[in-house]
Amino acid sequence: MTASTDPTNPDEALAKRLVDSSHLHSQAAIDAFRTTDRHAFLPGVDLASAYKENAVPIKHDEHGEMISCITAPSIVATQLEQLGAQPGHKILEAGAATGYNAALLGKIVSPGGQVWTLDVDQDLVASASQHLAEASVGNATAIMADDAAVLPEHAPYDRIIFTVDPGDVKLLEQLAPGGRLALPMRTAAASPAASPSNATRTPVAI
Repeated sequence: MTASTDPTNPDEALAKRLVDSSHLHSQAAIDAFRTTDRHAFLPGVDLASAYKENAVPIKHDEHGEMISCITAPSIVATQLEQLGAQPGHKILEAGAATGYNAALLGKIVSPGGQVWTLDVDQDLVASASQHLAEASVGNATAIMADDAAVLPEHAPYDRIIFTVDPGDVKLLEQLAPGGRLALPMRTAAASPAASPSNATRTPVAI
């Protein structure tokens, strides 16, 4: 797919904004942002809200508390740049949300790569699957799972990324040699995964 250079295209404008703010650097990530319609992953959300520099809630609990959201664009960009995914890589993502992050990753690891994105909520998995299909991202699959450790059949993974609280992470054994595990910064310091048992496996705080 050829990236648009139309400044009125909201995805092109978003990519430019993230490049100008130094959140995006690599050409593959820039092209992924340019060619992935963020708004399409947020049906029912107005265009301005979909592209603003804030997280957008997508699910609340019975008390009205937010339990899932699409992450602010600059955080998504930072995550992807630090993850350093490459064409042909196998990626495990915990936290499917809307499927937007998996769509970006799917484009970054093409050709030959594959993304598996997990979530504990069946409704989120269903909507993420629908969004990925509508965006024609054929190498990213949303799967219902209570724990990221329950998908060892595709291991070893070149990259593992958490967009949710990882809790007690026990996934280093599923990383390929030279692989990278990316965790939210607020939990990385306390996580067992923050102390690699193999120097070729690199946890990254995001």
